[in-house]
Amino acid sequence: MEDVGSIIGRAGKPSIPSVLMSAKFIVSRAQHVTISQDGVMQTARKLLGNMENEGVGSVKGAYVDPLEPPGLNKEEVLEWLFLLDTLNFCFWSDSPALFTVRHQDRLWTGFRSMCAALARAVQAGLPVYRPSVYGSMTLEQFRGIFQSETDVPIPLLERRLRNLHEAAAVLNEVRSPLKHHELPNHHKVVADILKA
Repeated sequence: MEDVGSIIGRAGKPSIPSVLMSAKFIVSRAQHVTISQDGVMQTARKLLGNMENEGVGSVKGAYVDPLEPPGLNKEEVLEWLFLLDTLNFCFWSDSPALFTVRHQDRLWTGFRSMCAALARAVQAGLPVYRPSVYGSMTLEQFRGIFQSETDVPIPLLERRLRNLHEAAAVLNEVRSPLKHHELPNHHKVVADILKA
């Protein structure tokens, strides 16, 4: 049976980056988690087909995240992703109930609840992905974005806002907004991350 490494190798990437080896090691020893090898192979083949037919970075047939605000330009998408990455930590709760957000006629929990709350704010007209917006946001404004359907608030709300204020300060200090043409070759960045 063909392995993921050989498919990645056909795409001109390193044979098996250490992240994949680590995942393989963990999965081979996991007792309560499994990964469908057939599903992984199917996904790898589809991605490789898209890369071969449409070029790397093609969006033809790509997954569209229902929580990504529509109509963002490339710079705004980068700002959106930076926002999500800055806030993506600790969604654990001591309560059996979870921080839950209603958006698009659905209930979202965990990381997706955060995405839903932020998308809901953007849909309401607040460009929360802009450093100039989140850099000056008050705790009460921030709390208003993260209204929960349950009694459980988003964990570490104050820490998340502090992270955003720090990130905005750094971005303003270097006066270098996130722009796609200023980023290094993203294929090399991804390969470097996978090697780490």
